[in-house]
Amino acid sequence: MIAIRHTPVKGGQGVCYGHSDLPVHSRDVSDAARRLRLALPDWPIASSPLSRARELAEATARAFRIEVQPSRGVPPTPWPTAKARSDVRRIRFDERLAELHFGQWESQPWHAIDRGALDAWAADPTGYRMPDGERYLDLEARVAAALEEHREPTLWFTHAGVIRALHHLISGIDRDEALRMPVPYATPIRF
Repeated sequence: MIAIRHTPVKGGQGVCYGHSDLPVHSRDVSDAARRLRLALPDWPIASSPLSRARELAEATARAFRIEVQPSRGVPPTPWPTAKARSDVRRIRFDERLAELHFGQWESQPWHAIDRGALDAWAADPTGYRMPDGERYLDLEARVAAALEEHREPTLWFTHAGVIRALHHLISGIDRDEALRMPVPYATPIRF
């Protein structure tokens, strides 16, 4: 498996935007897709449905001349058989590849979030549940479930939190260490 984080978002500086669907710069996406086409194998593609990951997955698929399935409201579907895939390859949009859901913190400037809540999260980054959101352990569980279905080599277009979970789940890196790992934009990470 190879995981690729989306390109930088517009308006994300200083804002909590896990599940928030912020746009990306189209030029960044097209430039990244051209670079990725040269660096990536022609494998099936799975993507977070959030537009920042989806747009890079779709642009990369076009660079490979893979037919792109409509992206809005597409539920996870099984991959075509190997024979069928030689004719048509589709992107599989999978909600389990979305970023951590920050609940009430979504789209809020970090400085506007209650300091006590931020301190509680910092004290327990894997177990703290965001108000009306999820815990990092919830994200890790959904990533583990998605891994169970992706038996063949696959390109995952996703987010930093998901890639950190993959470092722990696949590579066996200590969870706390994985959470501190930097995850560069639009860069293939092989697992």
